[in-house]
Amino acid sequence: MLKEVSLELKRIQKIVEQEFPQTQIILFGSAADPQVKNPNDLDILFVLKDEISFKENRNKLLCIPRTTWPLDIIVVPRKFFEDKVYDGGNFYAFIDEEGIKINEIS
Repeated sequence: MLKEVSLELKRIQKIVEQEFPQTQIILFGSAADPQVKNPNDLDILFVLKDEISFKENRNKLLCIPRTTWPLDIIVVPRKFFEDKVYDGGNFYAFIDEEGIKINEIS
């Protein structure tokens, strides 16, 4: 992983862990692929713990300040993500298998 990508992920992780505890962060796409030398954006999936305030928290996460990296962000509730991973053979199962988990959430 490029040093610049790693630094940007640490910045994002700090923001998310302060404002949205128990939110899982998964990097996927070209920046997570070791064969890609020059990714042009960061694809990030945020898996929110609670569905209660999902819409409000989703909107806040979508507004994370950008720096030099364009961010493509997807936000889903944990139950939705777990169900999709369990079903297998879909986009979310692929992210779970191929993505880089930035933080581990119990």
